[in-house]
Amino acid sequence: MVSHRGWNRRTASRVIVACVLVLTTGLATDFAAQASPHPRTPTAKQVQAAKAHARQVASAVTAARSHVAAAQTKLDSLNADLEILVEKWNAARAAVTDADNQFKATQAAEAAALAQAEAAQIDVDRLAVQTYQLGPDLAGGMGQWVAVVDSIVRSGGISSLTDRTADLSYMSAARRKTVTDAQLLHARAMVATQDTANALADLQSKQLAATEALNQMRSRAQAQKAEVATLNATLVTAQRQLATAQRSAASLAHARSVGLAAARARALAAARARALAQQRAHNNDSGGGNSGNSGGGSSGNNPDRHDPSVGRYPQGVSHTTRAQRLGALAYARAHIGDPYVAGYDGPHAFDCSGLTSAAYRSVGWSMIHFSQSQFLAGEKIPFADLQPGDLIFYATDPTDWHTIHHVVFYAGNGMMVEAPHTGAFVQEVPIYSDGLVPFGARP
Repeated sequence: MVSHRGWNRRTASRVIVACVLVLTTGLATDFAAQASPHPRTPTAKQVQAAKAHARQVASAVTAARSHVAAAQTKLDSLNADLEILVEKWNAARAAVTDADNQFKATQAAEAAALAQAEAAQIDVDRLAVQTYQLGPDLAGGMGQWVAVVDSIVRSGGISSLTDRTADLSYMSAARRKTVTDAQLLHARAMVATQDTANALADLQSKQLAATEALNQMRSRAQAQKAEVATLNATLVTAQRQLATAQRSAASLAHARSVGLAAARARALAAARARALAQQRAHNNDSGGGNSGNSGGGSSGNNPDRHDPSVGRYPQGVSHTTRAQRLGALAYARAHIGDPYVAGYDGPHAFDCSGLTSAAYRSVGWSMIHFSQSQFLAGEKIPFADLQPGDLIFYATDPTDWHTIHHVVFYAGNGMMVEAPHTGAFVQEVPIYSDGLVPFGARP
């Protein structure tokens, strides 16, 4: 949303342009009145009015330029804010990826626990059937007497019966363990199910945060585009109307100058004619003679014309070769002219960290699409030791890496390659110092 202050600036610019239009229209009307086949020389009052119009137009354009400069300052700030939003969105997308992986892991754990619980339940059901089937022999009836008699008359006698009883006792303990294990597996399955639900809720929360960040970013981007369009239209209109006003005022002043010169020439010619006529009349009356006093002359008038310690920053490790870094820089240069689009990492549009991550991916090294992560991971390099392909960073507070919002390639010889901001394109430009973090990073 555009601030009230920004609205006032645009409104003021539009009012100024409207004033320029009115003033210029008045000048054009005055000048058109002089463009007849027999034009009248503009009066001094008309010339003074034209000069006053010109001064008013110049004042209005000066004010318009002042408002444009203020709006441009705001626009630069908006670009930095938008870059921060883009990087926050990239971070939110990375969090969504992590949450999705966690959700899939808990789903797999839940499935395994449920499978184990189901297998244990089958064992319990089987034991229940066996217990029912053994019931007549162990709980009374003819089967019990047959077993006792059989144990006496058969080889082994009482000792064999004792062994069978011990076996049955062992079987009862095994059955109890099976039931206990089944209960434990069911409990684990319930815990896994709850973990899955929690992971799903976490995933949905992070997805919502990412979506909100994206919507906020897009809203600011649209506001930025509207501000740029209004800014450019105001500036172009003001400049055109200033040129028109200046031409009209100059033409009117020139017309008066030419008219005055012509009037003076006509007056001089008339005076000379009258003097010559008077001289001729005098000669006729006096019979001749030369007075030699013509009483003339020419008027000769012309028409009007930081050096902080690296200890302040987390140290990373470089894993790339010089050839890989030069290859990544070459990739970035090959995409000069491609548009900046928030959240994109190629193949034909990029944001700042999208360009750097895509470039290094092209040479076989993977980096997170997030400027702060790229700073943390890389080896910190003092500016005196930077090499082409190293990364340079910008922050709202260059001493605090948490405020980093922009990353570019160091291209050598004081130059850098960057995807700057919405409405711009990948470009190679001189390194600027405002917000520059005093250490680069080597991936």
